[in-house]
Amino acid sequence: MQMRMLLGTTLGAVLLATTGCMVDRTYQPEPSRGFDDFIDNNDLDATVDDTGEDFDANDVDAAPPFVGVRDGLLSGDVGPAVGINQAPDRLAVYDDGYYLSIESVVQLENRAAMLMLSASNASDLFVAGTNRRFTFSAYEADGAQVYLLGCTGQDMDVFDEFDTPADEVDVVVEEAPDGEPGELQVQLAGRWNKYDNAGELINTQKATSRFTLRR
Repeated sequence: MQMRMLLGTTLGAVLLATTGCMVDRTYQPEPSRGFDDFIDNNDLDATVDDTGEDFDANDVDAAPPFVGVRDGLLSGDVGPAVGINQAPDRLAVYDDGYYLSIESVVQLENRAAMLMLSASNASDLFVAGTNRRFTFSAYEADGAQVYLLGCTGQDMDVFDEFDTPADEVDVVVEEAPDGEPGELQVQLAGRWNKYDNAGELINTQKATSRFTLRR
């Protein structure tokens, strides 16, 4: 059961990371395959350590989830939205103790732009002293997966121009200066690479998001 929960959460995080900006669009959803179409229940049962002891979630020591986010700043270029440098008009956090999502949205003169973080193993990753780089195509052995979506659209609820995960994202976490106990200052730096038809890198777009997380 524990493995089923872990795999299901990880799969959900990856799917959200690759389609997150599309949740506000109007479109006809396609039929989706169920979880059992991907994983054989018999294979899962075979991996369980049959000790006769039931798994109890209360036995797991987990850090309290993050419940608030403040003092955001979004800077750089996100698709066609260039030269951004302002506090977000919408800044929100979701944390279930394993999966973390942070949304930072700015309303510009002619469009809206969003950076949306999706991260697994959040309680282990978002601790003071973290300084790591993640790539979209690479799997981290410790299970910490981080995706940063860049999105733009005609307004804050319609992202229909640009919807692309960063090729690389740096995550830097420090104690929040003059913050309350448990508050962390986080800076994300995403890079979107553009290649020509021959596969040569011709341009890299960059954007950063900074904010303070509160448990």
